Amino acid sequence: MLLTRFLDEKMDKLSRQNKGGSFHLSSQGHELIGTACGIALVPGSDWGLPYYRDRPFAVGLGIHLEDMASAFLARDIPF
Repeated sequence: MLLTRFLDEKMDKLSRQNKGGSFHLSSQGHELIGTACGIALVPGSDWGLPYYRDRPFAVGLGIHLEDMASAFLARDIPF
């Protein structure tokens, strides 16, 4: 939950500084339910399709923060 809150704040700062994506929609306030839902899924058996405001769900699924940040910055490799 803390990691996704940190990532949201960082993405918001980068967006306001015009260094990241063109806009940022925060998932603040939904960290607990998203993370819990991602952790509850069984790897290799269950499917999860996160959308643009499901960063906590993606972290619960096991996606690294570097991958999400590089996607936000439209970079091929993690920074």
